[in-house]
Amino acid sequence: MPFTIPFTPAEITAFKDIALGVSAIATGSAAVATATFAYRGLNKWQAETSFKAKFELAKEVVEITYKISNTIYRLRKTIYTIGGQAGLNIIRKSKLQDLINFHDHLQTLSVQIKALFDDEKHEYSNNIVMTSGLIIAEVEQILLYLEEMYNYKAELSAREEDIANGHEVSKMLLDRLKADYEECNKGYKDIFENIKITMSEDKSRQEEKITNLVESSVKNMVDSMDIYLKAK
Repeated sequence: MPFTIPFTPAEITAFKDIALGVSAIATGSAAVATATFAYRGLNKWQAETSFKAKFELAKEVVEITYKISNTIYRLRKTIYTIGGQAGLNIIRKSKLQDLINFHDHLQTLSVQIKALFDDEKHEYSNNIVMTSGLIIAEVEQILLYLEEMYNYKAELSAREEDIANGHEVSKMLLDRLKADYEECNKGYKDIFENIKITMSEDKSRQEEKITNLVESSVKNMVDSMDIYLKAK
C-alpha cells in the first residue's frame, strides 16, 4: 500500500506557522520573564547596596559623634586644672588634638551625609561641626593667653632677679612687660569665665550656651541614625 500524507500541503504550512508562532510566544515569554527577574534582582541589589552604605555611614557617624561629645567632656574636666607649660602641652597635644581630629573627620563625613541622607541629618552634623569648632577655637585661645602669660611672667621674674643682683634694668621695659602680662591675664580670665559657663555642669547656667547646643545636636544626630542601625 503506498504511503500517503494525511494532510494537504496547505494544512502542513498552517501547522508550521502555528508551531512557529507558539515557539515565538514561548521564547518571548521566556525573555520577558528573564528581564523581569533581572530587573527585580537589580532593584534588590541596589536596595541592599544602598542600605549597606547607609548602615556603614550611620555607624561611623554615631561613633565619631560620641567621640566628639566625650572629648569635649574630658576637656571640660581638665581645662580648670592647667598647670604651667607642661599642662598646656598635654592639653594641646592630647585632648585638644583629639577633638580637632574628630571635628575634621565629621566635617568630611558631612559630605556623605548630605549625599545619602536628607537635609535634616546634614543639618545635625553641621551643628556638631560648628559647636565643636567653637569650643576648639576657645580652648586654643585660652591656651595662647596662658602661654603668653607664662612667658611674660618668666621674663618679669628674670628682670626682677637682675635688679636684685644689682643690675640696671630699664623701667620702660619693666612697665611694658607688666602691661603685657596684665593684658594677657585679663584676656585669659574673660575667656576662661566664658568656657566655665559654656561647659558648666550647672544646668541653670547653660541656657542658650554651647554645651546645650552640643548635647541637643548629639542627641538629634544619634536618634536620626537609629532607623539605619536597627534596620527599622
